[in-house]
Amino acid sequence: MRKLNDWLQKAEIFICVFLMTITFIIILAHITGRYVFHYPFFFAEEISRYCFIFTIMIGASLGLRRNIHTRVVYFISFLSPRATRILNILRGLCIMGFLAAIIYYGILLARKTMTIPTAAMEWPWGLIYLAAPLGAALMMLTTVFQIVDDIQYLTQDSQE
Repeated sequence: MRKLNDWLQKAEIFICVFLMTITFIIILAHITGRYVFHYPFFFAEEISRYCFIFTIMIGASLGLRRNIHTRVVYFISFLSPRATRILNILRGLCIMGFLAAIIYYGILLARKTMTIPTAAMEWPWGLIYLAAPLGAALMMLTTVFQIVDDIQYLTQDSQE
């Protein structure tokens, strides 16, 4: 399970870096084309926006994996390590419920908008809307890994 988690993190980092690089290159080419050659690329803004959207959704999974999302830890600091793990499991289950809703409604939205073309590239809007369920699915996997780690900690703690 740890290897899959590590592999997933490396893949997420690679995809985020790749998409941000593409975004940077396209925006740089667009600015150069507009101000130097007086020929802007009509698709640059749209593609860079879509790359950024996917980067954000995949990056949210990285943030969850590294535990850097905003959360209140003041009251948790007063709990024992065992109670903290139990609370983390409950938090993870709540997060999974929310992510399941994002996946479900995100797929519905993507299916409904698959026939609507974007302005410049005429890609289906549904492809862009798939960023939300994709990011939510990655975050759900991350949450499952965290819950499994907390359960393993609790079972090891009870065996000692």
